[in-house]
Formats: sequence, structure tokens, C-alpha cells
Amino acid sequence: MAAKIGVARKWWQSPEKKSGSHYDICLSKKALAIQYGAIEITCRQAGAMNSRRRVRCQLGKPEDAEEWVQKFREKQKKKKQKLKSSEK
Repeated sequence: MAAKIGVARKWWQSPEKKSGSHYDICLSKKALAIQYGAIEITCRQAGAMNSRRRVRCQLGKPEDAEEWVQKFREKQKKKKQKLKSSEK
């Protein structure tokens, strides 16, 4: 994709445990990427997908990413509450 839209490979970023593998691109390149099939997602979806990747080692689909994170957090909260109540 990067080559198709004219983004140099040297611009590739992969900060560990942060935002993952990506390119920061300008709006004109974004429009071109979408023409070539890139899927436009929101910042919230990107964050949720990265959270899921850290837990499940897969990004999943952007459509259900925010819902997945919400359910995951609810499960984690219940586990924490259960652990606290069993310690008493």
C-alpha cells in the first residue's frame, strides 16, 4: 500500500506497545490510500483495535473494536471485584 500511494518505506513506524506498525500520512495520501482499498477508521477504533491486539494478538474488525474493549473492561472489572470479595 505504501508504495502504491508514494509513501517512502523509511517513514514506517513501529513503536513497541504503543500504536503498532503504521505510517503517518498527509490527507492527500489518505485519500489515495482509501481509493486503493484502505479502510478509514476513527481514532477510537484504532485504539480499541490496538488494545485487542495486545490481549488477543489480533486486531479484529474496526466495526466491533470499541464494543470488544468495553466488554473486555467489564470482564476485567468483574474479575477484580470477585478477587476483592474473595479476599475478605
